[in-house]
Amino acid sequence: MSIILSAIKRSLRDKNTIIGTIFLVIMLPYIFSIIFSFDSVKESLDISIVGNKNSEINKSYVKALEEFDKENEMISLDYKIYNKEELDKNIEEVNKSNLTVIIDDKNRNIKFEGSKKLSMGEEVIEGITKEFFNLMSVYESVAKEGEVPSISNNLVKVSEYKSEGNKNLIAEDIDYGKYFSVVMLQMAILAVSACSFKNTFYIKENIGERAKSSPMKISKLMSLELIGSFIVIFGQGIIMLLAISILYGVNITKQNLLGMIALISVLSMLSVCIGLFASSICKKRSVGENVCSIIVTVMALASGELMPKIEQFAKNIPILKLNPFVWISKEFNSLVTLNYSENLYTALGVGIIASIVLMAISILILSRKVVK
Repeated sequence: MSIILSAIKRSLRDKNTIIGTIFLVIMLPYIFSIIFSFDSVKESLDISIVGNKNSEINKSYVKALEEFDKENEMISLDYKIYNKEELDKNIEEVNKSNLTVIIDDKNRNIKFEGSKKLSMGEEVIEGITKEFFNLMSVYESVAKEGEVPSISNNLVKVSEYKSEGNKNLIAEDIDYGKYFSVVMLQMAILAVSACSFKNTFYIKENIGERAKSSPMKISKLMSLELIGSFIVIFGQGIIMLLAISILYGVNITKQNLLGMIALISVLSMLSVCIGLFASSICKKRSVGENVCSIIVTVMALASGELMPKIEQFAKNIPILKLNPFVWISKEFNSLVTLNYSENLYTALGVGIIASIVLMAISILILSRKVVK
């Protein structure tokens, strides 16, 4: 127990790391939200809707778009409706539209046509269209009550209509302050790997003397040091989660709390292993801290989380799925925004496997350097 307490005390004395962590979580989300807010200019969209004008379903769909247009400040819609018979006569006008929505009631099919690289507004309209036609109660509500089905922010689970086109769904405008506070929380947890590095580097420098003065096995000695580092990093992660909840309105509920704690635990374990890895390959303390920073920055940049508009693009690159930050950040954001996570266990598993791999490599390297 004394070894664990010693590691905790050494970590808490590292004021530079603690101050840097606070800056990441408290100040950077505010700065990033200001920067990205300048890019939030209102987008105007011309939409062509091809389908049966007399269909109650299609009329309700148009009403839903009108309601969205009234309530949303970032996207302005201008639409025209064409019967299929009118399509050929107005093909030039249709081709000038940003997005064309072709609705086939008979085959229950939706097709999107437009530019290959969709803007954020076009992706939003595609997402709304898919969700509208996927609602199980759409026929019943229109036929019996004449009501327009409401568009929720949750992802649709059951598809009634098949859709062709871009599969991305942006359910709501981004709250950049909340978004970046969650990203920076995760980065800050990994950045504290510097504390783990210093503790394991301390073991590396003093392993011979400590092994001689203690009957304890070297492997157990190292494990206790790493447990101390984990406790510090995990504790800071929980405190930072509470801080962003107060400052940036990040939702903490009964439904997402356990998932968040589990993800913070795995991130803390990964952070410890990054520090251990840096200690195993570096000969100087100053170099090791830089290695930790580089690893964390590369993981965050490769995930696309620091650039919200290309986030989904980054996640679709197969090789980047090996990056545990991609999986963990996706599920963390899902817990914050939707109160549930579809791939929580997968994200935890990827994080644990990455930690084990780093630890195995580090121990293999260190075993060749310690006193025989």
